[in-house]
Amino acid sequence: MGQTLDIIDNEILTLYKDDDLSIKRNEIIDFISPIRQELISSVRTREFSDLKLLLKDLFEILYQEEYSYCNKLDSSYKKTLFYCSDFKYKISNLLLNIIQKPNESQYLSGKFLEVLDVHKNKVNYFATLSTLQKDQRNLLIANRNAGWIKKGWNKFGKNLQITEDLQGEIFANFGYGKSSYFYVLITYKGIPITTFTDYIRYEFVRAWEVIRCTRRFYYVFYKYDEFGNVRRRVSLNYGEWNNLMSYVISLANVPESDREQFFLNYINQEFRTMVQQLEQMQNSENYIFYKNTEEKDGNIKEVPYTVGLKERLLTYKTEKIFGTLTFFTELSKHFLIGNRDSVNKLFTLYKLQFPNLQKERLEMISKTPIFEEKLTEAEKQLQTYIHENWQVKLLEKKADKLEEFTIEEQEMYDDYMEKKDKVTNVQDGLRNLSDTIRRVEKYEKDYLELCETFSY
Repeated sequence: MGQTLDIIDNEILTLYKDDDLSIKRNEIIDFISPIRQELISSVRTREFSDLKLLLKDLFEILYQEEYSYCNKLDSSYKKTLFYCSDFKYKISNLLLNIIQKPNESQYLSGKFLEVLDVHKNKVNYFATLSTLQKDQRNLLIANRNAGWIKKGWNKFGKNLQITEDLQGEIFANFGYGKSSYFYVLITYKGIPITTFTDYIRYEFVRAWEVIRCTRRFYYVFYKYDEFGNVRRRVSLNYGEWNNLMSYVISLANVPESDREQFFLNYINQEFRTMVQQLEQMQNSENYIFYKNTEEKDGNIKEVPYTVGLKERLLTYKTEKIFGTLTFFTELSKHFLIGNRDSVNKLFTLYKLQFPNLQKERLEMISKTPIFEEKLTEAEKQLQTYIHENWQVKLLEKKADKLEEFTIEEQEMYDDYMEKKDKVTNVQDGLRNLSDTIRRVEKYEKDYLELCETFSY
């Protein structure tokens, strides 16, 4: 039946639209207390029509068979479920027995009240959430739903209509650890408001991530293992719902007469700044990126750090410059004409860096046999250890059951896991190398095709 579900919210935030947009704090409605009171009265009078009506209304509000809830939005697979269909079945069955067995009504009423008390917080929370969804003035409703936010999740469709010409598209994936995310893409008259400078500010951000996101409401932390694989961790707090709603309100408050120029100036300046930073990178041996760090008090801040431009499989110059090719599939003709000077500078960078792109592809191909040899050796060491210490397979099952080890067992299991992790890391390194080679080959192809398209 899943983990214990503990509701930790005493209110639900909504982005509320009346004459203006505002953030509304909605207290959790108490649906259970009236049912408790009516049950006691109904058992005494043997008249159950009002109780049946209360339950009918509640069951209609709780229309889903189950509801998910993440106490921590960034925890890995820590979602919990409220099986609403089970709750309805138990309550309905107990009420039927109370009506049909008056001699046992006191005992059965106690069971009925027990079920209500056990599920009170869950029923009140999810029934309140469902009630808020029916009010079309609530454009956006804070929630802890596990997994992707699918189209229609807030009843009004995937797009959030902020003003007549301004839309927001919410993307979220709660409760999936390092794969969790939460961001918004704003479009003005169908034009995506793209924060191009994120591409050059953050080391690991790809062009496709920049295109789909105007602003992120989660934090990502990266670190490298011994084989150059990037390990990722995500921090995502429920309070970001408030930040998202405040951001939407700030956009809606841009005066209508200034709105078009405001957004066009924003994306044009973002694009120009990105190209200027790429030019700086082209002429430098080092480059300053920014990363998130978590301080002792739990606050997260951004700090700069310097990297050499030849520290990875593919140099930053090559990766960052040719990564911008993705933007050209998304940028409108009007935008490109308006930014012709920056586009010309970008093609100059492509031309300067193209020989290095071809050279680096050959270098990476030459590294493939080295990684394959490391993988063969790591797999051989693992199999030899298993053969000489056959008990480790039993210890693996013991670990799955969370059973305690003796000191000797722990040492053996740690040695085994170290060798097993090495195999996994080398496999990841080889996969990373192969993926990078394929990416470079695509850069070459896209660049040559783009030169023909734009007659460069």
